[in-house]
Amino acid sequence: MGFATRILAGDCEEAAVQALARIARVEVRGRDANLGWTYSLALQSILCQGRWEKARAFLERWERNGSAGGQIASLRPRIDLAEGKPAPYVVRRILEGLDAEGTTTHARTELLRVLARVGQDVKGLAPWIAEAKAGALDLDATPGARRAYLRAKRALELRAELLTAPSDAVLERYRRLLRPWAEVNAEWQLGDQVEALVLYAEALEHVGRDARRVWQKVAELGYPRLWMSDLWHLARERSE
Repeated sequence: MGFATRILAGDCEEAAVQALARIARVEVRGRDANLGWTYSLALQSILCQGRWEKARAFLERWERNGSAGGQIASLRPRIDLAEGKPAPYVVRRILEGLDAEGTTTHARTELLRVLARVGQDVKGLAPWIAEAKAGALDLDATPGARRAYLRAKRALELRAELLTAPSDAVLERYRRLLRPWAEVNAEWQLGDQVEALVLYAEALEHVGRDARRVWQKVAELGYPRLWMSDLWHLARERSE
């Protein structure tokens, strides 16, 4: 909690130093129940400094020393985007992750949702829309997995529609992804809301509209989940 407090107060550098030092001690002496949380907080403190190369190296270290979770699979392409890597490069990295053996269902849906932000080829999106639809209809999947696939399908379809025929009607459908704020009463709902705001902001930019107010809202919300921290950093830059 001390690390988290320092991050929220903006003292990311000190938080990173202390979290990384603790991880080093635990790695020498053996695991403990809180090591995953410490990895998470250390990565957040690195990301909030915008140290992208260090963040990628740290992700590899985390994965070598234990599972980093399905959502973390999407952090590498997200970091690439925040660092300013071109969309075709990011898309290629996402497709490599989707084609890799052992990519979990959770990781696949997270990668598909990032693809929905940056995909530039409607035909290239089509097979992933079909996969997301199949996952959403898979009665053997857990309810959570079906919901995740459904969210990915909706985002991919909107991206394909925006690429095909950008219009005010399409932008309105993006805006409707946003839940009424009165209904946002859980951390996962806030995470979805942040992601929907980013989709809407990037759709506005795609058609040449000013998205600074939307980016400002993302910056104000912060990052309710680790894999949203790059979006918060991106929003701070875009809203200036």
